[in-house]
Amino acid sequence: MPHIAPRHKQSYREILRGTAIFGGTHVVTMLMNMVKGKFAAILLGAYGMGVSSLITSAMAPVQNVFSNGMSMAAISSIASEEDMAAARRKIVALRRCMSLFALLSTVILTALSRQIARLTFGDEPESAVWLAVAAPSVGFFVLAACEAIVLQSLRERRRMALCTTLPSVLGVAVSVPIFYVWGVDGIAPSITLVALLLWLYSRYNTYVVERRLPACGHQTWGETWGIMRGILAFGIASMLTVAIGSLTMYAVNTFINHRGTTDDVAFFQTAAAITLQFTAVVTNAMGTDYYPHLSNVIHNKIQTIRLVNQQGQMMMICAAPVTVALIVFAPLIVRVLLTEEFTCIVPLIQMMSVTFYMRAYYSPLDYICVAKGDKRLFTFIEGVYPNVKTLLFYTVAYAAWGLRGLGMAAMASSALDMAFSDIVMRWRYGIGYGRQMYAMTAVSGALVAAALLTALLSGSILLSAAVMAVTCCISFMQLRSRIKR
Repeated sequence: MPHIAPRHKQSYREILRGTAIFGGTHVVTMLMNMVKGKFAAILLGAYGMGVSSLITSAMAPVQNVFSNGMSMAAISSIASEEDMAAARRKIVALRRCMSLFALLSTVILTALSRQIARLTFGDEPESAVWLAVAAPSVGFFVLAACEAIVLQSLRERRRMALCTTLPSVLGVAVSVPIFYVWGVDGIAPSITLVALLLWLYSRYNTYVVERRLPACGHQTWGETWGIMRGILAFGIASMLTVAIGSLTMYAVNTFINHRGTTDDVAFFQTAAAITLQFTAVVTNAMGTDYYPHLSNVIHNKIQTIRLVNQQGQMMMICAAPVTVALIVFAPLIVRVLLTEEFTCIVPLIQMMSVTFYMRAYYSPLDYICVAKGDKRLFTFIEGVYPNVKTLLFYTVAYAAWGLRGLGMAAMASSALDMAFSDIVMRWRYGIGYGRQMYAMTAVSGALVAAALLTALLSGSILLSAAVMAVTCCISFMQLRSRIKR
């Protein structure tokens, strides 16, 4: 029977086990996305990939509001529930609420497709049709997100891993043939079809899990509202922050499209996607298992500090070699995955790789206010502060230095986030990293900086390989010493 993990100390070995499970799935996802990206680059070109990025970013604010916005609050509420019958009642209530959100999001996007298309694409004649066809995908993604919340809350690692891998597999199996037949006009139908299949498979997995949970009886809509009222109280704040974030990135893409070209949007989004595909092996893998466990121990300060430090150290151990490898092999990755048209994004990928290393430092800290349900602080540090910073940094940097400026903006933004999260969490909750974490960050950070400077300034393959070898050796020794404890 599925169960919520007990409130006990989580060892480095357990953290590594969760990382291995979800990391493996993200490797498969990464490989599938590479295949899809290669075919998309060949079949659609930079213009088609730019259209795909603009369609996705135009729908993202609505989709993220109703899916990602609810996930943090719902996962925390269900994961902290030790009565499994009560947990199942919360799942029923959540599914009802998310079904309404799915319907509402689809209606909103369909009704506003013409206006959004004009704002996004300008006078592109077919853009309204593209958005109208893609609009149902948002509803299916919201429904699939609901099922992912259930699996993550119950810490069903294997099924969660399968549902994480499925979109990338479907992306190749469904999208590539459609791109081949219809070209750019096939982008919107492929998005909707992939979303539908993802929801159906996710629902099947949660159905199997819920059959093993205790029966909770019939639930009225009044009871649903009583359960969801507490979740929505924090969920609404989360939804607003996600909406602001999506709108900010949409504004950045639109600014690049109008100030530069659609090709530049494709270059920027492709560089971000490649970086995310490689780095998600670490960040998503750890975050998926870390957050439910943090929600269980958040009321015990000693256990919370221990868990945050363990998680932070493991993140840095894994992030340093991945970052250096991505910097060193960026030219080869672009050459293999894309076409010669995309060689200009190599420096952008290398600089964005460093932001992953920085994010590995502050992401374990950022989960603290979410697990505590601190709506006011969460709204500021996730909604107001980062989006004002992102919009300012990216637009100014692109206007001044073009594509390379976007990479510089990403690094400056993430460096500021490292200091901000460290100071705020220690001031607000008295929770922060210890000396061991700071020393580890300094050593691995110096190696990452050396790899970046070597790649950008000298381009020496031997020197870059030497830095990567040293980084991998140090990370391996640190990992080995912690697993033995």
